[in-house]
Amino acid sequence: MSHSLDNLNNIPVKLYFYQPEVDFSLDASVCYILVPLLLGTRLEQAYEVRIDPAQWRFHPVSYEWRTNPLWAGYQYDPGLFVITESPDEADHFVFPYMLDELIECAGVEALGAWLCQLPYYKRAATKHLFMTFHDASQPFGMEALFFRASVKRSVRDARTHALPYPVEDFGGRTHFDPERIVHDVSFVGFIGDYVSGLVRSRVAASLEQTTLLRAFVSVSGRFHGFEEPDVRVKRRELFIRSLADSWLAVCPRGAGVNSYRFFETLSMGRIPVLLSDDCQLPFEENIDYDRIIVKIPESSAEHSAELIARWLSSQTVESLLDRCRLARNMWEQYFACPQWNRKIIQTLSLPRIQNSFVIDGVIFQLQQGRPFGISRLWLALLTELAATPMGKRIVLLDREGTAPEIPGIRLRKISAFHLGTAQEESLELDRVCREEEAGLFISTYYTLTTMTPSLLMLYDMIPERFDTVGPDAPNPEWRDKYHTIVNSTSFAAISHSTARDLATFYPQVAERSLTVVPCAVSADFRVHSAEEIAAFKAANGIDRPYFLLVGRRDPHKNAALFFHAFAQLPDRERYAIVMAGGGNVLEPELRELAGPAAGYAGFFSDQDLSLAYSGAIALVYPSLYEGFGLPILEAMQSGCPVITCQNSSLSEVAGSAALYVGEYDREEMTKALLSVQQPDIRSYLIKRGLERARLFSWQKSAELLTDVIRKSVANRAPLQTPGGN
Repeated sequence: MSHSLDNLNNIPVKLYFYQPEVDFSLDASVCYILVPLLLGTRLEQAYEVRIDPAQWRFHPVSYEWRTNPLWAGYQYDPGLFVITESPDEADHFVFPYMLDELIECAGVEALGAWLCQLPYYKRAATKHLFMTFHDASQPFGMEALFFRASVKRSVRDARTHALPYPVEDFGGRTHFDPERIVHDVSFVGFIGDYVSGLVRSRVAASLEQTTLLRAFVSVSGRFHGFEEPDVRVKRRELFIRSLADSWLAVCPRGAGVNSYRFFETLSMGRIPVLLSDDCQLPFEENIDYDRIIVKIPESSAEHSAELIARWLSSQTVESLLDRCRLARNMWEQYFACPQWNRKIIQTLSLPRIQNSFVIDGVIFQLQQGRPFGISRLWLALLTELAATPMGKRIVLLDREGTAPEIPGIRLRKISAFHLGTAQEESLELDRVCREEEAGLFISTYYTLTTMTPSLLMLYDMIPERFDTVGPDAPNPEWRDKYHTIVNSTSFAAISHSTARDLATFYPQVAERSLTVVPCAVSADFRVHSAEEIAAFKAANGIDRPYFLLVGRRDPHKNAALFFHAFAQLPDRERYAIVMAGGGNVLEPELRELAGPAAGYAGFFSDQDLSLAYSGAIALVYPSLYEGFGLPILEAMQSGCPVITCQNSSLSEVAGSAALYVGEYDREEMTKALLSVQQPDIRSYLIKRGLERARLFSWQKSAELLTDVIRKSVANRAPLQTPGGN
């Protein structure tokens, strides 16, 4: 049965809530309120829970949480989750109380050991669900799933998922009309008598006494949760009204790592003023907060009014409005309740959705008509996978008829992909995965999901080394790459070099699963007879010995090194230069260096490219960086000597079967062009190259990929951070 995200109640998730005195007891004394993260159950009220050495006692909170606007964004059909009284039927076991006070009483290690003794934990550890505000810098060491309503990045448990504090959506109250802004800054909140409260009181005093700002201040020494209901409602309305009418709002970080005020200020589309020395912000590795927030160190609290006034004097109305709009957009993109609730839904539904694997064939659309390396890689892997039992579980997304038809693999047609739209398209891909009951999404080229676990094949870090990659990169392709990497839950890299570079350029994903799945070449690449080579040369008008260059002539390909070295040969007219896949027009400066040599360029089929390799003096591949260097392997398997450089993945592929030259050493390259023509050196390189090529095969690579897919589905680890940045 297929299910869409709009029809989630077709597959209700059964929850078993642990019951005190029946399933467990605890000798402690705490008081806490259960935050209803799991909406959609038929629980009608949140509960205040009192624990004492004698008994557990339950007291309904004075309001029904379903009527609280705070949870409005979380409302889903009550059929989505159902409560079962039978542990044998449960999809998940829920420990129904926040763990924080228990951590304070017992510590993380002791509490973790105690939770592991719950009656159903040993038989279904991965189905257990716990909720906490704890920063998780000390891991619980459990296989259970943790929803952590916190923003701190120090998450070491693989199955701990950080959620921001849920706050009310002020979209209906916010405005971007400067005429309605009557306060420069507002501060409504709790002061208290603890250390951070003293800092807050200094801020309040500074704002109350200033004549530099239009400041609105309303503070209380009593925590709002302990105020009478009518007082609490009035104070909240005062806060919302003042927030809507201010440019900035003071968001004290308090004793912990979170602040309701911070998220609420973003929700209203206003500029947060962070008052803290511990400004570890939610998902700050992905978000450029400097474009929005203002920071004041705690030591400058008593001068906060002056600092805010000084900052405001450097801004224009338009720049303030830009920050306000960006704040609101950031909240919608990262912190809105519906987005996070969908992640919760997907996480809890994952065990029921693992019948297929969706592979986005987007690379076949992007490289349509051009047999570049990535599309050839995927055609080979898919052909191998189709011959295995896993092939029947693959759904290959066909972008407007561009994907190859491979017997044994089912195609599903979807719309074309446009570079720069990976984030916007993610919801549609999640919908497809849901309908296909997919346990894993695999992208062939920088498309992403945010609710379905995903495996990304990584080819190289060329743009990271030689261009700009990031959420604001000018090139839309590299924006897509960044967003896809930070959203992927696991990776396969085509070389150890690429795997190392991932950790270097994306340290935020360094702990996620990564496996090296090397490339190989098809049987089309082989040693050809003298007659076959002669026929190929005649068909292409090649009448003299030639050096072969393969691939585009991008700067990092370093083709200029070959041409400068070639220019030093005394008899250039004896040679030809064949350029495969690099475009038909040779750059004028390179054409001049080639001198009287004949030149040939164009795209070849695999069969003709293999003939080109077999007939060449050598493949010259002086790249500064490659993710794998597939032409090296193709040349070796076709009996062609290789001249290359000893960097990145090139030596990883070529081993001792190539002539190596310095990336900028023209003299060394010239010597290599001559020595490769010596019979004994040429014979040695061909022999070693054929031996080296036999170490790589698509069958071995497909087996590695199959193992990666199985492990990824077995872990089923959803995202640690929100999608897209």
